[in-house]
Amino acid sequence: LSCASLDVLPRIKNNQKIVLGMPTGETVIQIYKHLSFLIDISKIDTSNINMFNLDEYVSLSHSDKNSYHHFMHEHLFSKINIKKENTIFPEEKNPSSSERVSDEWSEP
Repeated sequence: LSCASLDVLPRIKNNQKIVLGMPTGETVIQIYKHLSFLIDISKIDTSNINMFNLDEYVSLSHSDKNSYHHFMHEHLFSKINIKKENTIFPEEKNPSSSERVSDEWSEP
């Protein structure tokens, strides 16, 4: 698991405008934990990274504890310096499109 974190870290460090596809689920929790730790100890600015999240449940609000918005905030976003407007999720009402979350995403 730590290999995935170590692979993406230099890419983040060398390209501050990188776009990452972010899965959810039990498998990636340890990857996100390790990645956020490495970002913290390396003092890497992640404010310009765009994260395209691959999943969202239809009809769940962003603040619902079962939503992927909540999952990503709990396991990664709250631990790194990322702007809300740089987190992109499929729209819960129209899953075939995506949205930039910005102000309508309320932190849990």
